[in-house]
Amino acid sequence: MYHCNFCLRTFPTSKVVSLHISGNPTCKQRMQSAREEPMQIPAQEDPQQPDVPRPAFLEREDQYGSDDQANDVNFTYGLPFNAEVEWGGDEMGGANRQPQVEEVEEEYDIWQCFVHSYPGQIASTLGQAEMLFETIRRSQEDEGLDPWGPFADGEEWELVKWLIRHVGQSGIEEFTKLPTMRKLQPSFTSNYTLMKAVDKLLQSSEWKLKGVTIEGDLLGTDGQRQTEDVELWMRDLIDCIRELMANPTFQDAVCFEPQWVFDDKEGTMRRYDEMWTADWWWEMQGCLPAGAAVAPIILASDKTSLSQFYSDHKVWPVYLTVGNISKDVHRQPSKHACVRLGYLPTTKLECFSSSRRSVERYRLFHYCMRQILEPLVEAGNTGIPMTCPDGYIQQLHPILATYITDFPEQCLVACCKESRCPKCVVPRQNHGDLYQEGTMEQKEFNDKGLHAVYEPFWATLPHSDIFQCITPNILHQLHKGVFKDHIIAWCTEIMGEEELDARFKAMMLYSGLHHFKKGISK
Repeated sequence: MYHCNFCLRTFPTSKVVSLHISGNPTCKQRMQSAREEPMQIPAQEDPQQPDVPRPAFLEREDQYGSDDQANDVNFTYGLPFNAEVEWGGDEMGGANRQPQVEEVEEEYDIWQCFVHSYPGQIASTLGQAEMLFETIRRSQEDEGLDPWGPFADGEEWELVKWLIRHVGQSGIEEFTKLPTMRKLQPSFTSNYTLMKAVDKLLQSSEWKLKGVTIEGDLLGTDGQRQTEDVELWMRDLIDCIRELMANPTFQDAVCFEPQWVFDDKEGTMRRYDEMWTADWWWEMQGCLPAGAAVAPIILASDKTSLSQFYSDHKVWPVYLTVGNISKDVHRQPSKHACVRLGYLPTTKLECFSSSRRSVERYRLFHYCMRQILEPLVEAGNTGIPMTCPDGYIQQLHPILATYITDFPEQCLVACCKESRCPKCVVPRQNHGDLYQEGTMEQKEFNDKGLHAVYEPFWATLPHSDIFQCITPNILHQLHKGVFKDHIIAWCTEIMGEEELDARFKAMMLYSGLHHFKKGISK
């Protein structure tokens, strides 16, 4: 567990402690008062030793050398060095001079940091509302359901939760047919009836089906243009944001204030970890009226095959989370801080000729995303009142901040060809050069490597620059792009394939490191 040095409350992670201090007026004031005091650096114990700077972890150890100091509200929070180092053999020449670190329990795992808060008014309280779980419980009472409904009792609820979390649907079907299930006599008798019961659980936003009819350029046997019907499944975007923001389990992991965080008191070493420590949030807050707050929207999508046994059956899910929630929380699937927003249609567009299918696939994608993100246009401009995890209502402006996807879908989002850069108009042959180019209107689409998508979904989104929203893709842009296509190609040209393979073959075996016995050229 981790402690706040100003109120002595315990929290599950160090990041939550930082969020607590920034959101608690009393602790925040105590921390600011502690920063104003001069930093005390312990004197040298041995006057014969030269005056060299002490390592940062030793300074923190001296600051928190006793429990009285750790509980003193006048100290800034930091990380003590609690490990004990033992040397083998004599101090100067033992047989084993490798330091051995004895692991001890860390009570304080919070690096010292200095926060410069936004000077304006942020997240003014508009009132207080009923908590999300209280709303769900009241709805159950109105319908005459028990807290664990639609299941029989608490034991069955725990059983279903374990099955959903650890067992697949085929495994659940086999489990329901076991002889022991006759003794348990649960309310469900198969995987189908279980899923029907799960669907009865209260949801903040219902799924909606929108049919999309695509008219191709190929003619059918009747002389008419061929058409294809596809399905677009989606949920209301604003309801999904409300569901995340009103979840009381995120109360200690939510931040609405942009911050500049530094590792030193002088403010020379900037730290970037959470989204609210970036310059983008600080600048975006200045575009909003006083008292409003930014709700950065993070989208992610990836076309995925259902299973290797389903041939070419694929799904294309779109996920949503908000940047106000700490990344330590929304990156954990068990926290349910990332929700499914929709399913895009997957089709081969056989009603089009082969030369048209590529551009029509781009247009279909942007049309569907525009339908899903339509509520974001008005909400981003005017803001919407939302209940926050602490039960208070605040005016939030949901703004698209990040779109996470792989490189092919980055090009799909940016309306460019996959052989071009999704963030600029530099030609492919000049990607390694410092290249200057004019504006987008100076040349035709083909010269710029663009597809003719006249209404991209991000064109009307307020305060959003889609080219800043696109994040680097590790697989295609770092491992394959930078390392394989550039570094490996350069090294091969300099030393030749034979010498490069020989060096990879000569590498020593190491646990967790792949060894290329035949080199990498083939």
